[in-house]
This record gives sequence, structure tokens and C-alpha cells, in this order.
Amino acid sequence: MTLLFDASPIAVYPDLAASLGSLQEAIVLQQLHNQLCDSTNFKNGAVWVCRSIASWQSDVFPWIKSETTLRSYFKDLRRLGLVRVASYNPDPQDRTLWYTIDYDRVMELGLHLCD
Repeated sequence: MTLLFDASPIAVYPDLAASLGSLQEAIVLQQLHNQLCDSTNFKNGAVWVCRSIASWQSDVFPWIKSETTLRSYFKDLRRLGLVRVASYNPDPQDRTLWYTIDYDRVMELGLHLCD
């Protein structure tokens, strides 16, 4: 049977999930970190990923069935100061958000992300 690891597995430190109080938010933060590692969008001293919530849901988190739920995970991570958002779109009508992680805040809270 070939049901395991046909795609890239998701690795999350258990202490990250425990510290955040949510496995789902830990996965969102870890997957954002993975996306940032592959990104070449460097703005204002940070690497950013530009994605709509619909794109995050369909391409990165297909098991999260509600955009509202996914949006709330990002909102909670923003509230904790772990995720920052901005708009660097050249078209002012493009409201797609850009996401990055405040790695100083990650270290300040003693959290660990998988490389």
C-alpha cells in the first residue's frame, strides 16, 4: 500500500503546537515558514509570500474546508505577533496580502520551526 508520503509530509514540533495551543495554527505557521524558505520576494528587510486565502486553502491547506477557519488561524498568529501581513501589490485594486513571519518574535517566545 502506498498511502504514506506520496507527497511532502508536514512536520511540526509538538512543543510548537503546545505553545500555540493549536495543532492547526502550528501547521499554518510551519507551512508559511516552508513557503518563505522558497520565496525570493524580499521587501523591507524580510522575505514575503503573496497568496490569497483561497490560494492558501487550495494549494497548501486543502484539508481546511473553510476559508473563514483558515483566515482565523492567520488572524490568531497575527495577534500573537508571529505573522505579519502587508500589501506590496503594484495594482492598488489587488487586495492580495503578503505574509511573513516575525522570526524575532518566534525566538522571543522560545518557539521552534522545522527546517
